[in-house]
Amino acid sequence: MPTKVKILSGSEIEFRNFKQIAALLNNAIAGRNLVVILGRASVDYRGRSRSTLEEGDRLVIIKTNLSVLIHRPSGYAPVNWQPESSSILFKVDDKGNLVMISIRDRPRELVTVVFKRLYSILIGAELEDRAKFTMYVSEEEVKEVIFKHPEILKAGLRIVQREYRVEGGYVDFLAIDSSGTRVLIEVKDERAGVDAARQL
Repeated sequence: MPTKVKILSGSEIEFRNFKQIAALLNNAIAGRNLVVILGRASVDYRGRSRSTLEEGDRLVIIKTNLSVLIHRPSGYAPVNWQPESSSILFKVDDKGNLVMISIRDRPRELVTVVFKRLYSILIGAELEDRAKFTMYVSEEEVKEVIFKHPEILKAGLRIVQREYRVEGGYVDFLAIDSSGTRVLIEVKDERAGVDAARQL
């Protein structure tokens, strides 16, 4: 049964045997390309524990840093994974199956995936991602940091009271700076508007 291999920087190629595919995948791994394989496979893990996953349809993702994710058709979390492999090798076993061996040296872990059938392979050649990732914390997390470390706002700042009552409601913190000046602190998880200014 032929397997279609899509290479993102080129065209689609059809392969008729696993030896050709193993060679292509080993070259892709050596070039640190993203590899996505959809096929029928079983999985064996040996390392800090031991697990086996019987044959079924699997999605295998090998990222450019050689981390490996193995997914079942449902669920968001991988059933097996390797944070970062020291080496990954594809070969054909004596039964004619395509075998992927992922080895991690420290700690010593071994993931073996045996493909009985391949449905599709995608090789992401020359992919690039230099985008900056920004993670935003919640309002409560910001309040907790300020309460424990008020000096990040101003050197010598000391929190006197949380939920300080003022006319028309409460502000998050009453603080005093090093010169004895009272400071009111209100935390917002969005851009402060006129209502926030009026509150202060």
